[in-house]
Amino acid sequence: MGYRPFDPFEDLTSFSSWKPPIDVCETDACFLLRAEVPGVERSSLQLRIHGGKLQISGERKFDRVCEEDRYQQVESFHGKFSRTFLFPTEIDRDAVAAVLQDGVLTITLPKRRAHPVHKKVKIEDG
Repeated sequence: MGYRPFDPFEDLTSFSSWKPPIDVCETDACFLLRAEVPGVERSSLQLRIHGGKLQISGERKFDRVCEEDRYQQVESFHGKFSRTFLFPTEIDRDAVAAVLQDGVLTITLPKRRAHPVHKKVKIEDG
């Protein structure tokens, strides 16, 4: 697989209380990311692309069902998150697409086509 998480120490230095699981797949034409973000509102999600780097951030709010001091146990994850991925090839930013459906964010990142290494140059009469 050609991608790698941007910060290898992200799990050690992150202050986020949760990180959505994200699957990454590479095809010849693009990278596909599938992030599980149930309960995250579309308006809180942000995608930023710079060169071959993608940052996904957002926030899942804590949905209070009862008074704060009455909880016996809370196992649901909430809070802000940020994930960054670095890809080995530059991304075509103008063709990136993202769809949020049923709590799953699917991001398609087409690879920027490399220019041919060799170019034939026509010699003109002077």
